Amino acid sequence: MLPAVARAPQRTALGEPHYSNLGYVLAGHVLAVAAGRPFESVVRAEVIEPLGLEHTHYFVEDVAFERLAAGYRIKADRPERTGWERPRARGPNGGVLSCARDLLCFARAHLADDALRGLMSAQGPGGSLADALGLAWNLRDFGGVELAGHDGASSGFRSDLWLAPAHGAAFVQLANSDRGRRNVERLQDAFARALGGSPQPPAASGLEEATAAELSARFFSRWAGLVTFRFDGGALRLRWWGEDPEPLASRVVVRARDHIELVDEPVRGVRGDLIRRSDGAIEWLRLGGRLLRPYAPGAPIPELEALLKERAEGGAG
Repeated sequence: MLPAVARAPQRTALGEPHYSNLGYVLAGHVLAVAAGRPFESVVRAEVIEPLGLEHTHYFVEDVAFERLAAGYRIKADRPERTGWERPRARGPNGGVLSCARDLLCFARAHLADDALRGLMSAQGPGGSLADALGLAWNLRDFGGVELAGHDGASSGFRSDLWLAPAHGAAFVQLANSDRGRRNVERLQDAFARALGGSPQPPAASGLEEATAAELSARFFSRWAGLVTFRFDGGALRLRWWGEDPEPLASRVVVRARDHIELVDEPVRGVRGDLIRRSDGAIEWLRLGGRLLRPYAPGAPIPELEALLKERAEGGAG
């Protein structure tokens, strides 16, 4: 993967915060080079074995005799089994196979160790992912309860791990469906309320007329899908064609200038913001951490056309 990374363009200004899977891949590679042995063996020796994570592995052959759940994606409202599609290079950014018990042991270690708790302190703004970013943790305030968490998804699987450092508490959700994220916001709210918090819907502010006109563009990314906005009955609404077979729809709340939040299931709580060029024009829509490029209404989207052709030739939905 390294030659491909070397050719990858710098899409935003240095210092602009957003999630980077390639960043985790490179961090894993640096760890392996510094240790002089494979990434997986370093993590096993330094993390997995000391914490007693008996059912946490990186290779499918290591779980051949485990009770491993099959993953599913939904197509035309019918479940379709998926395989475990993770190239080894992507191990550092989400290639681990684990279980609820082991993930809670991992959480307990972070809650009990001051140095590890320090990873959950704010290092910078959260962009469209969170209120702030820690070191590999997304930080959000849920009605007075500060949570630090991270999620992950692969074809047919979903995981969510959230910690409340001040309360010494954590919860984990594992799902073997590509629709697993549809529960997590409710779990976060219930978790925060159980700890004395009072989560509230996001407060809305007005949308400037100029910004409203700019949102008439279509926004696309190979990894995030196609997003459109429209006004309906005075409300701003979003439609999102992504991994789900049908487009997702939600009302949109404007939290502040160039910052939005989705309020309807199954995408409630997803945040977005507009990244602008020096001349003020929108360069990217960053939605849930992903960058989508704007395209004028009616303009061709070459990446989308290439993706649809690729899926048609490969027989994918």
